[in-house]
Amino acid sequence: DRETAAALIDLYEGDDRMDDALELLVKLEKTDAENSAIPERITLDLARAGRFAEAEKRARDLAAKRPENRAIRRLLAQVLFEKGSSPEGEKILRSLIVEDPDDDATRRSLVQELMRERRFTDARTILEDGIKRAGDDPRKIPARDAQNVELGYLAVLQKDYARAQTILTPLAVKGSVVNPRAVRIAATGLREKEDFAAGVALAKAAAAAQPDESEWTALLAEFQYRS
Repeated sequence: DRETAAALIDLYEGDDRMDDALELLVKLEKTDAENSAIPERITLDLARAGRFAEAEKRARDLAAKRPENRAIRRLLAQVLFEKGSSPEGEKILRSLIVEDPDDDATRRSLVQELMRERRFTDARTILEDGIKRAGDDPRKIPARDAQNVELGYLAVLQKDYARAQTILTPLAVKGSVVNPRAVRIAATGLREKEDFAAGVALAKAAAAAQPDESEWTALLAEFQYRS
């Protein structure tokens, strides 16, 4: 049962039980040899488990076999970042962006690593360039919004809560559409700022847009309690 196996792997990874996750992934690899996502997941989990030599060898082998596959090159970069070889991983991701400036997946990967290293200025530059490239093209609104959400996250990390809310509030709830990541990040900033009244307003808007979503009901209850 692949769905159950995938759920169990997620659980193991979430509990940092990488050896258990890898054992199950290796079994899946044998029974589903055509599924390219499995060896990629194994590679990343090897790096997360600290088995960097194995992870890097696998990633380089995959990249050599499929040099046209940008996702595998991103995977190699992730392994290098996990290993601590940040300059080489960054070089791979930046070269992918040069090859295709509209590659939003690579931009996300690079921004994530830069934020993790607290290189906030570099991360902001990448995000702002992506937003500028998206412009007003209706087809690129989702990508533009996603990058703006990360700008909001960056502002929270820097404790610039006013800027964070300016960015995130218009994105969190648009009519009947909720952007869950924007709501969660905005709520984090409001918690840290102790602006509980604004938190109530945010949670009410999300709960009104998605009344069956228990997360927003719980968020509203939390901010009502805090206020």
